[in-house]
Amino acid sequence: MASSNQASTSITIDESHPFFLHHAESPGAILVSQSLIGGENYATWARSMERALRIKNKFWLIDGSASLTSAMEKVPLLVQSWSRCNEIVVSWIINCVSPKIATSMVYRRTAKEVWKKLQNMFSQGNGPRVYQLQKDLASISQGELIVSDYFTNLSILWDEIQNYEPLPLCSCEKCVCHVNEKISNLHHREAIMQLLMGLNDSFSHIRGQILLMDPIPSVDKVYSLLVQDERQRSVGHSNNGPFVESTALVAKTMNFGSGFKTFKKGKERPTCSHCGLLGHTVEKCYKIHGYPPGYKTKARANQVSSLDFVQDSVATPTPQHFPFTMEQCQKLLAMIGGSDSQNSPIAMANSVSSNKASTYHSTPLAGPFLLEDDWSG
Repeated sequence: MASSNQASTSITIDESHPFFLHHAESPGAILVSQSLIGGENYATWARSMERALRIKNKFWLIDGSASLTSAMEKVPLLVQSWSRCNEIVVSWIINCVSPKIATSMVYRRTAKEVWKKLQNMFSQGNGPRVYQLQKDLASISQGELIVSDYFTNLSILWDEIQNYEPLPLCSCEKCVCHVNEKISNLHHREAIMQLLMGLNDSFSHIRGQILLMDPIPSVDKVYSLLVQDERQRSVGHSNNGPFVESTALVAKTMNFGSGFKTFKKGKERPTCSHCGLLGHTVEKCYKIHGYPPGYKTKARANQVSSLDFVQDSVATPTPQHFPFTMEQCQKLLAMIGGSDSQNSPIAMANSVSSNKASTYHSTPLAGPFLLEDDWSG
């Protein structure tokens, strides 16, 4: 008894000792952000939990590298320290699993038992898991993802496959052919090919440039080139929008300007104060100063033909086009006081047509042609 007490007083548990437990450590701490929910996330959860326990210098309780030996059991201070470390690690593990899983772990006494139980329950064999990972890796593509998200998904698959099937390394320490470096380069080349094969067709140009590089760059360098190309194209698309709008605006402005100029070219035609016709002033009126020799216009023939058409249409009245009835003609003849020879409807029609023709001749016709007395000057 005295010897055990003397041994306890001679042992000092400082920060370098595996049984050391800082006073700030809490059994309610949560070491990882993602809780264990089943076999679908056990691999990532176990890796994160192992890293956290190694940081706390408590993973020895899981792998048994610093277990409590029979000699240590005779020292009460070591037994107490080991028990405190074991209980707090069990609490940390239970805090990082789902409530349903935690219920089945409450009655496990040591942290090693809890860890082993979870491993047996949710750890999948290497064969089925590697098959699923390789299948996902073969079917993965960028789709609607940006380059960073696509590369992240690939990296997760690569890392998990590497965890199940690490690359073989030469351990004879006498190798002079650099086989480790060659295997690593081959693995990186395959990863680059997988990355490029899953890209969208919009990256065909940069993909061709990368494949022509000799030696082929690293995975990180390829990722950097893809991100730069994606960013450059996104900047180009953002600039094309305002450029198209400004081009359309310029086109509209040009069309408006041309229309405005066309409108301005049409000057207001002058009106003669003597004859009342458009196209000249009183200073150049032919009715005052006389017509020039040989004066004639093409519009004269059009005017005569149109007047002849009016006379013919009036001289041959029809029920559909003649504007007067027989009674109206008789009343007009009585008002005019014509002779008996003028009492026939045909003579009346000729009279009306001659009156209309004279009126038509004296009134400026609307249209693009010019009359005899209409000229520009």
